[in-house]
Order: sequence, then C-alpha cells, then structure tokens
Amino acid sequence: MSMTLADVDAPSDARPRNDPSLVDATPHDGEFTMRQVVALTGVGEHAIRFYERTGVLARVRRQRSSGHRRYTVSDVSTIHTLACLRAMGMSLAEMREYLDLTTQGAEAAPQALEILAAQRVALAEQMRALQERAAYLDYKVAYWTALGAGDAQTAQALGRAFASRVRASATRQSSPSPATIETDETEQE
Repeated sequence: MSMTLADVDAPSDARPRNDPSLVDATPHDGEFTMRQVVALTGVGEHAIRFYERTGVLARVRRQRSSGHRRYTVSDVSTIHTLACLRAMGMSLAEMREYLDLTTQGAEAAPQALEILAAQRVALAEQMRALQERAAYLDYKVAYWTALGAGDAQTAQALGRAFASRVRASATRQSSPSPATIETDETEQE
C-alpha cells in the first residue's frame, strides 16, 4: 500500500511522523513538492532554501496558485549532489564552482577533477584522524576492561604502550616531512 501526503497527518503508532516513507515520492505533473524533495534527498527545507537564496541552486519554479516551490527531477538530482558534496566537507564556494563546471561538459573535466582530487585528499586526512580516534577508543575499552576485571598489570601495560605510541606520533608530527623540506629549500632560492 502506497501512502500519500494526506496520510502523513493520520496518527500512526508504527512510524514517527518524520519518517520519509510516509511521503509519496511520486511527482505530480513531473514535479516534486518541498516535502517530497526533503524525503528523497535527506536535505532539510532550510538548507534547500539557503542553497536557492545563495544561488548554488537555481531558483525553482513556483506554483502560480499557492506560490509553493516545485522541483524537477533535475533539481532533485542537483540537491542530492549538493548533499553529497556537503557531506564530503566541501565549502559553499567549492560546491558552486563544481556545479558550474558540470554544465560545461568535457572541457571542464580538468578543473572538476582538480576539485574532486583536493576533496579526496581532505577526506583521506579526515579518515586518518577518525582512525586515530577509533584506536584511542579501542585502547580505552581495553584499559577499562582490564581494570574492571582486576587486571591492573595489563591496564598498566596498556597505559605504557599507549604513552609510547603518543610520543612516537608527536615525534613524527614535529619532524619536517620531505615535502616541507623541499618547500623550504625552494623558498630560499
């Protein structure tokens, strides 16, 4: 059974009111309402309006009788792309630049690839930082598990091993990398 927008206001014990499956995602006359777009993309109404207001998303058509926004499949695709770019940590300016490039076709490929490659580097750094945090949590779980089990010797050994790892990491971060040395030599010339 497919639910429609009219069913959203009906009480339901099985699903929360904001459950996207309560919204019928079938476009009416080939266009989607704001509520449908939110359900399809996961992007909030305020963010969608912000993207439109700042020009990242082209102004969308409004229904004459009500003034409500009506989104095409292309608009929904763009909003989905914006959600992905934002989730990757792209700035508003970068998102705007990337979307502008997508309209230029193959000739814009080098610039689009440059933007995406830079974002990939930033994501790799974020992933490395998250892996370090996960390792820290693993250490804490092991430490407190040992301590809780009355195994103070293992807890102390874990503490020493972790302290050694932190010192090694700090040493790596404070020593100049080959790229830094290369940059410093280039600046002196």
